[in-house]
Parts: sequence; C-alpha cells; structure tokens
Amino acid sequence: MIDSLNPRQVVVPPSYMTPPPEAPHHTELKLELKNKVEILNRNTVIKLNVKRSNEKVNLEPDLAASLHPTQMKPGVLAAPLSTMSTERNNKHLFKPIYKRVQTTGGGRKRKFYEEVSHRPLIYGKLEINAFVDCLKQEGFAEAKVESSSTGKMIILKDTIIQIEDGSTHIVCEGNESLRIKLRDILLKNLNSAS
Repeated sequence: MIDSLNPRQVVVPPSYMTPPPEAPHHTELKLELKNKVEILNRNTVIKLNVKRSNEKVNLEPDLAASLHPTQMKPGVLAAPLSTMSTERNNKHLFKPIYKRVQTTGGGRKRKFYEEVSHRPLIYGKLEINAFVDCLKQEGFAEAKVESSSTGKMIILKDTIIQIEDGSTHIVCEGNESLRIKLRDILLKNLNSAS
C-alpha cells in the first residue's frame, strides 16, 4: 500500500524492517519498499529532506493590530501568533482568537470585553551550565553533560536531553509528568516575549 502512494521518503523504526521475533519465517510481515527507507533508531534525531513552500496568508485587521514584533537579531523581527486559520479556494486567512476579560471598576453588574490573545514566543540560546544548575536545584543531582557531534547531551538517571542548535529533545521512558517538569525547567532558562 505504501508503494502505491509513491512517497519521496519513508522513515520507520527498525522493527518494521524485520519479521516479528515470534514468526521469523513470515518474511511477508516486514516492510519492503522500492524507495529508500530511513530507519529511525531510538534516542536519535535525523534530518529529513523536506521541501518547504511559501504561501501568502492574509491577516484580519484586529489580528494585525495586536502584533508586537520583537527583534531577534539585526534585520529579523518575530511576533507570537495564535490564530484560527480558514482556507477557501487556496486562499488562507488568519483570524484572531479572542478571550473575555472583565472590566475593572465598581458596580454589581460585571462587564466584559474581548481582546485578542497570543501565546508567548519562546526563544534564545540555552546556557548549559545555568540549565544544569537549575536541574540540580530541582533535585536532579546526577545530571551529566556530554558533547555529541551535533550539540550537547544532558544525561539523567533514565532521561536524555539532547540540545542542538535550534532544537531540544527530551527523551524519557514514557514518564509524561517528568518530561513536563523538565520542559518547564528548560523554558525558565529561555527568553520569552509576548
């Protein structure tokens, strides 16, 4: 079925390329494709050759007026943007997301108005030493920093944090609450603009 879709790239875990261990004689149960298949091993990050295309997007006036760009580096401005997207006839329109805000003032009757809301934009270079110090303050005393070919790795008891230029990956064995705690510690060490 995958061959009939004619994909440019296929990325699969290694278990898809071999028959199941309980039935090694059933070679028809492994993935066989005409195109090149990339294998994604555990705790690895691969770069995919994905071609990007640009689209023109229109903003509603309320949304455009609510944007407050921040200079990331000379000549580059960025603004956080939370929108509802609609597409009709290959034309894209971003509409603002409103939140209700109570007016301040006296009176028994509560009055509300709507304002455009955006999520904060998280950016910046992560200072590894400061991040490791924060981890130790939060009880992760066994944090070890190692260099890799693409960046740094912080190794905890059963968790690996891969830090590369422009991306960070937290790999922990299915413990979602631990991953969220580590993510929050990481975000405290980055800049934020709203």
